[in-house]
Amino acid sequence: MQLTKKNRAFHLVIQVCHDHKDLLESKLRATGLYSTNHRMLMFISKNKSCSQKEIAEDFKVSTATVAVNLKKMDNAGLIERKPLEDDNRYNVLEITPKGQKIIDKSEEIFKSIDDKMFEDFTDEDLEIFTGYLERIESNLNSYDK
Repeated sequence: MQLTKKNRAFHLVIQVCHDHKDLLESKLRATGLYSTNHRMLMFISKNKSCSQKEIAEDFKVSTATVAVNLKKMDNAGLIERKPLEDDNRYNVLEITPKGQKIIDKSEEIFKSIDDKMFEDFTDEDLEIFTGYLERIESNLNSYDK
C-alpha cells in the first residue's frame, strides 16, 4: 500500500514524536529518575512552593499517587516538604541542592536534544515549520469532538 502525502506527513510527525521521546528517556536515565518522578521534579522546579494537590491536578492523577512519588523523591533527598506557615496541615514542596543538580543536568539534556533536532535549520525554516504545526493544531482543535 502506497501512502498518500497526507499519510506520509502524519506518519512522520508520529515517528518524530516517538523518536524524540525515546531519545529523551534514554538520556534522562542518567539522572537516575523514572519519567513520572522526573516530570514531577521539573514541575516543582517551575512552580515554586507548589502543593501536592496542584501537582495532582496538573498531572490528572490522585493525590495518593502524587504522595507515593513525592515520598520517593523526599527519601532520595531531591525535595523537601515544609509545612505551610499559615496552616500546618499543608506542605509546600521545595527542591534541594541534590534535586537542583538533576534539574540542571536535565535542562542541558533538553537543550542538546533541541539543538540536534533543529541542526541546520535556519530561523526562517523554524518560522515556516512552526507555522505549519500551528495550522495543524488549529485544524485539529476546530474539529468537532
